[in-house]
Amino acid sequence: MRAAVCTAYGPPEVLQIRTAPDPRPRDKEVCIRLVATAVTASDCIVRGLKLRGVYRLFMRAAFGFRAPRNHCGPYRGTGSCPGARRLLRRYRRV
Repeated sequence: MRAAVCTAYGPPEVLQIRTAPDPRPRDKEVCIRLVATAVTASDCIVRGLKLRGVYRLFMRAAFGFRAPRNHCGPYRGTGSCPGARRLLRRYRRV
């Protein structure tokens, strides 16, 4: 699997495309195959750390001091769950 990894705060040039291991879901978890994802203004603010004063300190405390703790983002997406049929018994496909 390929992933855009943010290894430091800064401009878009800090993003790197890396190969990551395929995720393996545990019991009662599903793996979602992403088809599309969104990058919003809040993602750019967090990745670039474009804040003033004490807010910058709060963001570093929340997301990581030297670099973001969660290297892969954004956090919104759409896709499918190929192996979720066994877990989803009471929902129907619309």
